[in-house]
Amino acid sequence: MKNKNFGFTLVELLVVIAIIGILSSVAIINLQSAKDKATQANVQAAFSQLIPAVIVCHDDGLDLQADDGVSAGTSSSIVPCGGATTVTPLAGHALCTGSSTDWPTLETGWIYEATCTSVYGTPTWTFDACEGSGSCTSGERNVSCDSTGCDTGFN
Repeated sequence: MKNKNFGFTLVELLVVIAIIGILSSVAIINLQSAKDKATQANVQAAFSQLIPAVIVCHDDGLDLQADDGVSAGTSSSIVPCGGATTVTPLAGHALCTGSSTDWPTLETGWIYEATCTSVYGTPTWTFDACEGSGSCTSGERNVSCDSTGCDTGFN
């Protein structure tokens, strides 16, 4: 009488487990990349929605506003965006004097670039954000807006 084994050998099971492991690692890498791109798109969408408010500020003869760079815990003031390296847009504060539109709160891990410009007479403006901590440096994901629109990319 023949003895028939129904099942898989240990080698066959290990091969299947290895293949599943390789496929799942590739999928996780692709999902992380998609998540990063979605976060960047959310920041770009928030910035793009600011453009009509920026145009209204400039039509009213007002510059965009930012924080004066004074460290937390001390009295800081809101100053016009002038391109100074210590002037950073401040989430939750008005875009310009009298505006009902505030600078948006950015996605976790994103910061405003410490320079913004606003010259209502020309009418030009710029404001940027990037993924990072402390300051934006080269190689990080960023969103940059100016009078021609918003764009994403790497610094």
